[in-house]
Amino acid sequence: MPASRPPVTITPIADEAGDVQHCEINVGGVVLIAPFTDDSSTLKAIFEDQFGFELTVDEVMTVTQASQDQLNRECNRLQAVLMELPAGSVARVVDTYYWLDADNGLLWDQYLVIGAEQGPEGRDISCIGPLDTEELWQIAEQVRDWLKSPQVITADPAWLLLD
Repeated sequence: MPASRPPVTITPIADEAGDVQHCEINVGGVVLIAPFTDDSSTLKAIFEDQFGFELTVDEVMTVTQASQDQLNRECNRLQAVLMELPAGSVARVVDTYYWLDADNGLLWDQYLVIGAEQGPEGRDISCIGPLDTEELWQIAEQVRDWLKSPQVITADPAWLLLD
């Protein structure tokens, strides 16, 4: 371990559209790419192997938060698409369902039986987690893929609001 810990700078790197793709971790001019496809344990191990000291919890969480921020961007896009569709439209994105509440807030659930006696137990989109960096990124990619070819299933709007 170095006698004194050098400064560590973490920068989210976005593409031309403003979508964050990964983070760069800079230590004394040496840059390590932190892909969102790696979990935090993998990132910490790679970092320690390369630099000989550990990332702090806050530094790891900076990378995870950047992945979360990108998921939020994708969910905002999904929400905008659903707002343009008829009430009761439900996006099925792999194994997760998304729909709008009465105030056009985005809700989600992993289990949805349309028309069941009890309405869905939708959760606000801000309640995804706690998840690690790569899990957040995977959901963001799934939403991004859905946005390329949006397909919905339809439910009674009143039923969607039951709980």
